[in-house]
Amino acid sequence: MAFPEPIWPEIIAGVIARTHAADKFRKRLGKYHPKWGDGTLMEGIRQKNALSPFPNTTITSQKHMRALALVSSALSVKGANQTRAPQS
Repeated sequence: MAFPEPIWPEIIAGVIARTHAADKFRKRLGKYHPKWGDGTLMEGIRQKNALSPFPNTTITSQKHMRALALVSSALSVKGANQTRAPQS
């Protein structure tokens, strides 16, 4: 079930946060998170299928493209906000 576009950012932020936590859990403990899976974005969306922000449309539809753009933007902002250790 897809939610209305105005709440997509909130849904996507939650999926990204859970995915990040699941990835850290997997790296630290060497196993998948019991509720959130393996730490991949696809798994995060699949685990929350009822909350999936992606509309049930064809990949070429405008609505689907807007959803993908929003996910890409959210991931880009998250990546830019992370601090990285300097490379030597």
